[in-house]
Amino acid sequence: MVSFLVRLPKMERDEYSRLVFSHADPVLTHDEPVLESEKRAPPALAGAAAEGLASCTRCHGAHDDGAFPRLVGQQRGYLLTSLEAFADGDRHSGVMQTVAALLTEQERESLANHFAEEEPSQVSSDGTSPAPKEQRDAILRGKEIAENGVPKLNVPSCVDCHGPGEQRLSDSYPRLSGQPARYLERQLRLFHRGQRGGGPTLL
Repeated sequence: MVSFLVRLPKMERDEYSRLVFSHADPVLTHDEPVLESEKRAPPALAGAAAEGLASCTRCHGAHDDGAFPRLVGQQRGYLLTSLEAFADGDRHSGVMQTVAALLTEQERESLANHFAEEEPSQVSSDGTSPAPKEQRDAILRGKEIAENGVPKLNVPSCVDCHGPGEQRLSDSYPRLSGQPARYLERQLRLFHRGQRGGGPTLL
């Protein structure tokens, strides 16, 4: 991976596709199942954008280990701003920065539109699912903060900006509902340390 990232800035698109997507190289083929979204990209996603979709799905859909955010159903403006921030280096990620930098502006817009138009699955967060008592208590405490904030610390509620609720969600803010707990915790820690980065409204 380190060698790949060192070589990536000077890598041509065809070579990138060959190494990442195993095109025209039998040595790199594998027997992992191919997702439906990788088999047929929507008409709006052609060429490099279609390849980009397959790359996105490998981390943000194929392997749900809690480390990666779910992109399906996310806000279009937030997705586009995030890709631009990764490409410009305002938001830091060794992998995402190199991937986003390879995409054209039109390709970023196509990918943002695609994931924003997909229907997200419904996730229950009432804290009643089978889990150890300590975990249930943490879920209920998180729900209290999400809905009411922490007034004594001047912390506003999460739902006021990120939903869900009756108020229309700004296109600049991400939806938090349904995101993996491990991913959300890491982002909050990065914000706390002033290391998250992002678009103008997310710095």
